[in-house]
Amino acid sequence: MAFAVVLAVAGTSLVVLMSLHEKESEIALLTVRGFTRRQLFRTLLGEIMTMVLFSLVLGLFVGVVGLFGNASLLNSQATGLIRSRVVMGGMSGLVMLGIVAAVPLAAIVPVWWVSREPETKVDLLRV
Repeated sequence: MAFAVVLAVAGTSLVVLMSLHEKESEIALLTVRGFTRRQLFRTLLGEIMTMVLFSLVLGLFVGVVGLFGNASLLNSQATGLIRSRVVMGGMSGLVMLGIVAAVPLAAIVPVWWVSREPETKVDLLRV
């Protein structure tokens, strides 16, 4: 179960890093235009967190719909007295809460890393 949290954190961090890598020239332009490190961090964080939170909500919705759909499908094909039901609690609930808490934190760290020294990216504009 902890593997799911580690996989979610690693996947989120890599996607955010790739997104920020594509924005290097934009980051350099914002730095040249006079953005401070704090303003750059806030701007990038706003863009990235919008994407991450939308993805997180969409993923949770699709996962819950799929879970209840699978339980319904199993119940429609059941011939005996045993029926499937969805139980959200215990370890699975803790893992879901862990993922929901860890994914935004995994997005904040790469944004902080990129925005801490934006002056080094100004050389990208000298081409």
